[in-house]
Amino acid sequence: MKRVNYVQHPDRRDKPLSLLSESRFAVVTVRSKDGRTLSEYQGAENRRVLMEDEVRNKFRQNAEIGGLSAKQIERTLELMGQLETVQDVNSLMEMITKSS
Repeated sequence: MKRVNYVQHPDRRDKPLSLLSESRFAVVTVRSKDGRTLSEYQGAENRRVLMEDEVRNKFRQNAEIGGLSAKQIERTLELMGQLETVQDVNSLMEMITKSS
């Protein structure tokens, strides 16, 4: 028997795949050597929505790993906060490249 096995959940077999978060879910089932079975359901309704500060902090961490400077990161966040009024999104695109 394989140690890891993937199967499509029966509730989704006849439904088209969708990128909508409401349709994404996973059931993880672990069967131990002694015969116990443990299952955990994780669906879109169980997902915690990040608050704005959490999203900003997550962006900061990922952008730093990606090589952006602190100045680039803060300017990008500033432009993202004004996205509806930014005249030219090229300024945003230039800000998120390493060479800026």
